[in-house]
Amino acid sequence: EGLRAVHSFEAAQRAVIPRPDEDMLASWRQFGSRTQPLVWRHGSGRKSLILGSTVSHIENMDRAEGDALLRRLTDWATQPRYVYSHDWKVGDLLMWDNTITLHRAQPYPIGCGRASTRVALAGEEMVPA
Repeated sequence: EGLRAVHSFEAAQRAVIPRPDEDMLASWRQFGSRTQPLVWRHGSGRKSLILGSTVSHIENMDRAEGDALLRRLTDWATQPRYVYSHDWKVGDLLMWDNTITLHRAQPYPIGCGRASTRVALAGEEMVPA
């Protein structure tokens, strides 16, 4: 607790394009970055880690040390006992609390008819900046 993570679109894109050209970098960097607490308390009282591919580094921490911490936390949070993977069937509907979910899309067949809609409820909890 007390640590802050710097998030950016660039960090997420570098995960799939590790050697971008200057034009790509310029377009990614136009989105800027945002700093969030690494540990956040949900309205239910439970603590949640704000992790993901958008984290570029831990503020005020040596880069190698911060990267190692992020790997350890991600490895812990993605243990099989914490992972849910859905076996989709026609008509399925899934809902989750996005404020406490580390989610990743898995590859799916082109033309499979996938649809995704975001719904925000009134009073939705926001992570403090």
